[in-house]
Amino acid sequence: MVYPDDATKADATSAAHIPPIPPVRCMRFMNDFLYSSNPGDMESLELLLQTHCPPECRLTSSSGSWGAFASIHRPAAPRLFMENEQHLFLLIGNPSFQGRFVASPRFIPDESAIFSLLDASRRDPKAFRWHDHFNGQFAIVAIQKSNAAILMASDMLQFITTYYTTYSCRSETRFACGSQINHLADLTGRHALDEVSIAECMLYKTPTSPYTFLKDVYTIPPAAVLLRDPDGSIVVSRYWGPEEPETIDFTIEECAGELRRFAESNLEQVARDYDSIAILLSGGSDSRAVAGMLQGTPNVEAFTFSESENRETGLARNIARIADLPFRLFSQNDDFYLDHMDGCTELAGFDQFFIHSHLLKAWEAMGLHEKSVVLGGFFADVLLKGNQLPHKPLFRGCGVDVLDTKQLDPQTNAALSPSLQEAAHTRRQVYLDRLKTFRPTTSKGFEVVFPLSMDDPLSYTAVNRRLFNAHEVFADNRIVELACKVPYAWKLNDHLFRRAFQDIFRRFRSVPHTTGKRCQLGPYVNMPFCLATTMRRKIRLQLIKRLGSQQNTDPWRQSPSIVQEARRRGLFDAHIRSEAFREAVGDDIDVDRLVDATKPKSLLFLLQIARYVNTREPPASC
Repeated sequence: MVYPDDATKADATSAAHIPPIPPVRCMRFMNDFLYSSNPGDMESLELLLQTHCPPECRLTSSSGSWGAFASIHRPAAPRLFMENEQHLFLLIGNPSFQGRFVASPRFIPDESAIFSLLDASRRDPKAFRWHDHFNGQFAIVAIQKSNAAILMASDMLQFITTYYTTYSCRSETRFACGSQINHLADLTGRHALDEVSIAECMLYKTPTSPYTFLKDVYTIPPAAVLLRDPDGSIVVSRYWGPEEPETIDFTIEECAGELRRFAESNLEQVARDYDSIAILLSGGSDSRAVAGMLQGTPNVEAFTFSESENRETGLARNIARIADLPFRLFSQNDDFYLDHMDGCTELAGFDQFFIHSHLLKAWEAMGLHEKSVVLGGFFADVLLKGNQLPHKPLFRGCGVDVLDTKQLDPQTNAALSPSLQEAAHTRRQVYLDRLKTFRPTTSKGFEVVFPLSMDDPLSYTAVNRRLFNAHEVFADNRIVELACKVPYAWKLNDHLFRRAFQDIFRRFRSVPHTTGKRCQLGPYVNMPFCLATTMRRKIRLQLIKRLGSQQNTDPWRQSPSIVQEARRRGLFDAHIRSEAFREAVGDDIDVDRLVDATKPKSLLFLLQIARYVNTREPPASC
């Protein structure tokens, strides 16, 4: 584990000309906190959080000899706040505690139970198992007012990211933490980019835990507790890990039965705790599994969003029809992803990848904030369906996936100097070696799972949790532990997932998957269906090209298409090739070669970082 030390502040620079990106009204609801060990920072904390605070949001603040704390949230946000004379406690997220989800209107906080847990964790942080008490996504910060001791805890896979740093100000060492990286940077002045993390973005899309894109700013690792003692010392310890099983003493059928039981149990509690339920529905298999398990539950409505009516939305509409669910479709303009860039950075932080902020503009028009809970099956892909490792089709369009071993090798980028590229490889290898201590033969398969912040699509939930009460069914602790025991071969090609929800998939057998496969059938049986769908798509694409149309033929807009639009708008020249970004990343990154040498997804993430560098307000002097 690494710890912060003193930092040098970066000078703020700005681009001469910055092409406008249409604003997205996204700051309507936030769900964030900031803490500083300096009580004098109270005004700065409130100002940072209040900048975009509408009347319906609530700002909570408190200060004393122990420091200054502020949080902002909407009335029904997934969070839990408690304060008395001895303690201050904030939980962000919506885990289950004592049989209720904390964001449920039926949840009654048990203050004595919460503070007893804090005392037990402080006594023995390694032995205390937070996931035995909170089931689901959460991040905790707790302050002991008598001595300014700080406790921060993360959930099993770091579904929710929190940050911390120490810094020097007026010859004094201070500690600060928060749930949004921009806010923490503005409070502490830590705006200098970490060049190794930028190189990792070019190679892998995300920095290695616990590093961030900013120097000396770190994340709380997954399943971990950070304790900052009154003397300023910081200790980070892990209370759980995805231990590799020595033997597989269960069958895939038994495992599928457990998965189904855990998912149904989670949704039964959702039905008990909430009166109005939304499901985010697509043409895939995970959301139809959730819809099938909730069939017959009152006050459930299905929602889908896309650029326009297309094959994907038609499949979702048919799934909703068979499940007897009211269905609503929201359409967005073709280039809405680029239009989301500034809004995503402002709302969730510049380290949250904007192309996954699908609902940033749609949520209010869809009325998702009016639902007591919004369900998704998002984490099924990475935990249960093999997306934790790179894979490719056996041959194009066949619908049978195999492991892509080439993508497992260290990646390279011609725009990086040999020394910086080696530093990025070394940082990632050190992390993998650490994973090997509890997963000796399968560490690579958990590179983007432990923590999930190393999987760039996590930005999707980072945005959603700030806009409405999002609940991911497959983030259930029991499902997480099950996923850590299952061989990878059972996950690839949906072998496990298909067995767990076979009866539901048969109910929807008239509605193919967006790839053309039938969810109730195995991969090789599905091969003719997938090949036929691929061929139809190719024919349609050729017709569209002949007609000179720019219509998107994929279910969702793909990264290369977004890159083309960014080129057309001149965004790479304005931001990545700007003097401000050149200065920020240093001489070991050849900015002139970067655009052509970097893969589309990584390039778009770099564009977001570069735009943040060019447009952020200069930090206040300490």
